[in-house]
Amino acid sequence: MPAVSPAALHRQLEELEARLRAADPAALSLVEALRPAFLAQRDQLLKARFLLAADLIDPVRRPISEQIDDLLRALRVFRANGLAAEVARCLARLCLRYTQDGLDLAALTAGRAALDAPQLQLVERIHLLGPMSRALTHQMRLPAAWALVEEVAVSARPLSRDGVAWAHFELTRAALHCVEAIRAARQPSVYSLELEAGPPDLRAVELHLSACERLLDAPPVTRLGSARAQLRAVVAALRGEGDQAVALLLGHPVVPDSHSEVVQTSTLGWCLRVLGRADQALASLRRADDLLQRQPAGKARLLVDYDLALCLRQLGRCDQACDAFDRYIRQRAVCFVAETAAARTLEEALNRREFPRDATLRGLTQRSALPPDDIELLRTEPPCLALAERALLQQLPRRLGVQALAQHAGVSLRTLQQAARRYRGQTLSDLLRQCLMKEALQLMADTDLSLQEIAARCAYRDAGAFSRDFKRVHGSAPSVHRALLRRAATAPGAMPSG
Repeated sequence: MPAVSPAALHRQLEELEARLRAADPAALSLVEALRPAFLAQRDQLLKARFLLAADLIDPVRRPISEQIDDLLRALRVFRANGLAAEVARCLARLCLRYTQDGLDLAALTAGRAALDAPQLQLVERIHLLGPMSRALTHQMRLPAAWALVEEVAVSARPLSRDGVAWAHFELTRAALHCVEAIRAARQPSVYSLELEAGPPDLRAVELHLSACERLLDAPPVTRLGSARAQLRAVVAALRGEGDQAVALLLGHPVVPDSHSEVVQTSTLGWCLRVLGRADQALASLRRADDLLQRQPAGKARLLVDYDLALCLRQLGRCDQACDAFDRYIRQRAVCFVAETAAARTLEEALNRREFPRDATLRGLTQRSALPPDDIELLRTEPPCLALAERALLQQLPRRLGVQALAQHAGVSLRTLQQAARRYRGQTLSDLLRQCLMKEALQLMADTDLSLQEIAARCAYRDAGAFSRDFKRVHGSAPSVHRALLRRAATAPGAMPSG
């Protein structure tokens, strides 16, 4: 194609950015028409600005993984040129894309770095709440998600008259109330996997559903119509209002073959399953599964496979349900491997050194540096929890008691226990168990040790107790998880662990 002058490209980029700010539907076509000319330019800064602007388009023709690669390329260019504001914006966009791809650790790393950048505008901080809170709720860390909302709310109040910005803020709060209602209802979901079976807390369900509805009753914002409709549909499904739930979802058209269509279709399947319409739910989930073949997205894949398993079980198709659940576990393993690699790549793009280049464990005494704990990404958490976890891991295979861990953290045992409940939403024993099981999972991924040897390294003398704790944290027996991890590591498209 004929060369285009940099001056002409600058003008075209300004036009593109103006159309994107105005949510012009023609912007998608313009992005695709301009892409070859911008990518052929030698001016790396001009290319990076185009890639950042182009990411504002919802993924339609290009996989999320490619958009992440484009943003990382732009991030490196902006950082090399000392453009802090553009770096912060890149990180904010990466947070969203990582969340969509199911890479929660990388999403929280990018989001926290963006929030810590003083150059990030307040409106952009509010927009970060959505993807960061979704990543935290997927990790079943709702207290941390609420703390994040509170952190941003302190500075967000002045924007209460800015309809679009405030609508984003209220939408995040409504989504968190919706997840709380799902958990209180004991409704099977990827957001309530760690909950034990039991009767629903009907009072809590009603309180959270009412709070969600109040927040959604604010003056509507056109560009958030689809997201609002999905939340209203989930609320209607939890109230047993099936026709309303279906009408809400089908009443908001989305771009065909886009990530938005994947989310809308899988949400419809979830609602129909909750309403007991298993046949209709299966058709919708099959449609979402077909869309994911053309538009891969790790988070949506997890949701669809899990709901497919439950739906098929409702229909009595046990073999197919087991296959769907196997795909779900396998996808979780893929995401576990990929999110650590993605976070490492992000840290390297930012020229940080927290992630070691060689993360292989070399023996009982010589241990590689530990990656930063993702909970530290939340500014409000005191350091004693991370210090206690590090002390626990550094002393393995010797198991330190809780009193000794508190001493290592420089606080009293009571303070450590209170911090675990307040900032992690867990008891101290649950927190330590989860830490040990993460270490066990890392050993499975990085070594050929037997399960008995892994149990011993994690300070378990009883293999049965180790297996019970592992299943409680990760949802399956150690032997099953190891087999799935090995399959994930050799699957097409899996990210290398080295």
